[in-house]
Amino acid sequence: MAESDGLGKQAARGMASVASSTVVVTIVRLGALLVLARLLEPNDFGIVAAALLVATLAQIFFLRGVAPALIQKKELNTSHEHSAFVGVVLGGVIAGLLLVLVAPACAKLLNAEASTPVIRLFASLFAINAATVVPNALHRRGLQFGRLAVAEVAGTFVGYAMVSIGLAWAGFGFWALVVGNIAQSVVTLLFLWRTHPPSWPREANWKSFRELYRTSAGFSIGAFGLFISNKADAIGISRILGADALGIYTNAYRLMADPSDRLGQVFGRVLLPAMSRIQDDRKRLKDTFLDGAGTVALLTLPVGITGALIADEIIQVLLGDSWAEAAGPFSVLALTMSLRTSFRLSEALVGATGAVFRRAWRQWAFAVLVIGGVVVGSRWKLTGVAAGVSLAMVFNWFLMAQLALGEVNATWLELWKSHVPAIRTAVLASLAALALSSVLPTGVHPAVVVLGAFGAMGTVMAVLAFGAPSYFSTRGLRRLTMALRP
Repeated sequence: MAESDGLGKQAARGMASVASSTVVVTIVRLGALLVLARLLEPNDFGIVAAALLVATLAQIFFLRGVAPALIQKKELNTSHEHSAFVGVVLGGVIAGLLLVLVAPACAKLLNAEASTPVIRLFASLFAINAATVVPNALHRRGLQFGRLAVAEVAGTFVGYAMVSIGLAWAGFGFWALVVGNIAQSVVTLLFLWRTHPPSWPREANWKSFRELYRTSAGFSIGAFGLFISNKADAIGISRILGADALGIYTNAYRLMADPSDRLGQVFGRVLLPAMSRIQDDRKRLKDTFLDGAGTVALLTLPVGITGALIADEIIQVLLGDSWAEAAGPFSVLALTMSLRTSFRLSEALVGATGAVFRRAWRQWAFAVLVIGGVVVGSRWKLTGVAAGVSLAMVFNWFLMAQLALGEVNATWLELWKSHVPAIRTAVLASLAALALSSVLPTGVHPAVVVLGAFGAMGTVMAVLAFGAPSYFSTRGLRRLTMALRP
């Protein structure tokens, strides 16, 4: 029992550390985007977004599955660490060289020829990110989330804020975003190496390499499918509507996805190693999953609905009047914020139990649905694409929840009951936000509408959670609060 309590407190403190860094990183990124959107054109964002699509795809294929395999493995030794380091570095170098060769063809496929030199420069990120994989995984496996948080915040602040904004101000155009991305990766790597320096291949061997990569293959296949599903909208927009439309959609998507994805990472990053430690105790896994699902819904459902209601004002405040076209897709995407965050819990649970191949085909099904949604939705421009992607996200949530429930012998009724407090809170909080934004006088500054709506929403959520916790709060949030107490 003491060991159980200790793991719970470690996980709770890990969530607190990741949550704190997530809040800081989100604020820094949104603040930087507010400035960059006024210094750069939509086409600049589109060129870099197209290049990142290609670079990220290749990194997933060569690098993504190793970290979760290191975390999930019950017994890990130095040989596994060294073998993983050798494998990912070699894979990163090979992927980088291949990317340099195929860059023109990839840019042409995306209808963004101007991104060719950017893709080639991003190839240098492969070696950097490859060297980050093992220390990142070891930090997460050891629940050392405070050090990970420092590395992430430092990288984001130096790279995305200081370097990108400085170069954009100096007139370097889209190259400001390119160099900022590279600087962010370098700074993050240096901070991670302070705790876990490079694992030189003293004890690397083929047996350990094969043990890890058998598991990592399942993670990689699933991650590849998830990447296609997450980026099929951007690929379709680039091909069908061009770089300008891609730049507009990318920033609309980023405003919605950054907070939700990062909150999902708060749970996913912490719960994968924590659940891996108790992967044989299905009762505890079940309680953790249901508590987490209800808590995620409680924190994100009111925010998503409120964001959809005042999408025009949010876009005006954060991006400026020249980005008005982003309001339509943002309002649609915001409605799926809770689902986008929640399915990360299902991913963490399935990864901890080792059901990675059953997860993989679901991710590919999600990818097919997204592609179909993009093709059909593009007839109605960016808002149509956002609607198609949102419908695919709904199906993906159900597919992953079904798999997770089966892994822990839980029922749909139990999952529904865990969401009831969140639904009650979301209805009342979003109604309060709508009421306040409706009574404000015409012509008031959009920032007043945004602050007022979210202020009303937050006030109602706090009053309900503390005034009637048994009715409006979740068991997971109450347990998390108790675990964080000194």
